[in-house]
Amino acid sequence: MGTPYHIPRYAPKLFSCDKASAEFQALSLIAGSLAHPQRTLLTTFIQQAVDREVASRFFLDEVLERKNATVSEFLADWISLLRKVTPVICKDIDLSLKQSIWQRDDGQCCIAQAHERKKYDEDPLVVHILPPTLFRDQDMTQGYFVKTNYFIPSIQMDVYPFIKLENKAMDSSSLPNAKLIDVHHRFAPALAWLEVYDYMRQACDSLSNSKSHSSVGVATKLPATKSWNRWCLQPVPRIFQYLWMRTPEFLRGFAYRHLASLSRSLYGHTGSDRMYRLPFNLYLRVAPRDWAPKHQAELESLRIVEKYTQIPAPRGIDAIQYSDSSYLLMTGLPGRGIGQMLSTMTDKQLDTVAQDLKQFIAELRQIPHKTDSEFQICNSLGGGILDWRIGDSQHKDLRFRDETEFNQMLTFDLPLDEDAWKQISRSHGVKHDIVFTHADLNLRNILVDENGRISGIVDWECAGWYPEYWEYSKMHFTVRHTYRWIADVVDQIFQTYCNELQVEDMLSSMVPSW
Repeated sequence: MGTPYHIPRYAPKLFSCDKASAEFQALSLIAGSLAHPQRTLLTTFIQQAVDREVASRFFLDEVLERKNATVSEFLADWISLLRKVTPVICKDIDLSLKQSIWQRDDGQCCIAQAHERKKYDEDPLVVHILPPTLFRDQDMTQGYFVKTNYFIPSIQMDVYPFIKLENKAMDSSSLPNAKLIDVHHRFAPALAWLEVYDYMRQACDSLSNSKSHSSVGVATKLPATKSWNRWCLQPVPRIFQYLWMRTPEFLRGFAYRHLASLSRSLYGHTGSDRMYRLPFNLYLRVAPRDWAPKHQAELESLRIVEKYTQIPAPRGIDAIQYSDSSYLLMTGLPGRGIGQMLSTMTDKQLDTVAQDLKQFIAELRQIPHKTDSEFQICNSLGGGILDWRIGDSQHKDLRFRDETEFNQMLTFDLPLDEDAWKQISRSHGVKHDIVFTHADLNLRNILVDENGRISGIVDWECAGWYPEYWEYSKMHFTVRHTYRWIADVVDQIFQTYCNELQVEDMLSSMVPSW
């Protein structure tokens, strides 16, 4: 999802390269010279190379030693090359050849091998893996001497193919050239980022044009209308909630069951098998009956977040058991998961996200612990925690009187040697504050609007009181290879807890989380 601009600090950890290596120097130079997505696009030249050190030395030699090009000029050359190797649609293809290709692949892509086969009369899309014009391009042959390749050591790699090219009709056309597919495979990540680059540039141009043609008169009227609508409609949800909560519980449960069955046909799939969209911007979470205590805890979490913070979170409305199911009703929030938007977000937008998240987490930590429970580490009602990092929390009532008990659970029955215990002591030997924690701030649960601003934080079922480092280690837990998010957002919010993170990475790798 992109290359971070905090590369000088994080490259050795994220990309497994030594600070003395040419790769580290090249990545640092690119990070200091270009913004996203140009930075990410150029780093693919190094990251996707067969030999990253050779590619890095070539880049540094061109830019720093020979000074044949600036970083921006090198990027322009790289973009030019990518456009030359971009696959193109076969427009003027003989009908008989198209039919042979369709028969050869049995109506499905020879690479993706999708299960849904295309019928021949649906006009299958035929694509050149490499454009035919590439082999006649003067820029690709200018100044090249055939025998110079004798002085370049060959690079051979053992490649284990993930696909098997198979001719389903032996008397039809031949299979695609595997070497061409390998070339495309090498360029594919860069080509994807080239699309992002073109999209962001076009979006920026469109935004500039719309601003230049905007009417001042219209702009001054819209906020007043919006404010009037908000003032008129604001009491409606509260009135609805007041009346609904006075409806008998069995009627509410009956309604929830039937609304859930209609939801998919009305609104489609929400992305979760347990979440259903309802009318009036409401969402219903459904689970087996034994999940009811966890729904009650999530409802309480939403209520205390609404009471003590300014965080844009859903408003909890109702949590009940009915028949063999448990239901949790809440309001919806605008926006999309930041994971869907991250690739097209600018560095400035990510900086704003980091600052907003830092403020929200600070607000969470100010929530008072008022569960009247002897257990410090627990959910919002004082009951057992739910955490996807801890598999037993899904079917056991896990709560802890203090951090020592919590640490004992984390290390219970693990094959730890003396060196591991020494490392663990550097984290578990420190007493941490117990603070209110979301505990699942992943890329799906942070919503952003079209401008990249946080519009909501959802999925509070894991929320509760945990050691202060837990939010940080959990933000790493599911996105360890999303380098830009980790380096430019997560690690900018939390400047400490390095030992705690190392220990958590080690412990979580030893046990299944589900």
